[in-house]
Amino acid sequence: MHFFHVTGLQKAPLKDQLEEFEGLSFTYPLINNAKNVLFLALGENKASIIKKILIDKVQKLVSSHIKAKENLYFILDKKSAKFN
Repeated sequence: MHFFHVTGLQKAPLKDQLEEFEGLSFTYPLINNAKNVLFLALGENKASIIKKILIDKVQKLVSSHIKAKENLYFILDKKSAKFN
């Protein structure tokens, strides 16, 4: 099973070449074209932003514009799910 396909990147063992890794960015069209999208949030420092996304529906947040083709998942631990 492949979750995404990326072309033009060179595979390298992370242990030896981690400092050469520049990063990988996904655009809205790429993410929104995905069948399933998953957000993972851990820790109490994420609770306020999770509330803004899921409860308050704040549209100025980047994550508010992510729309999966079928399923949009949020996986939270107990601390990030505290919306008080």
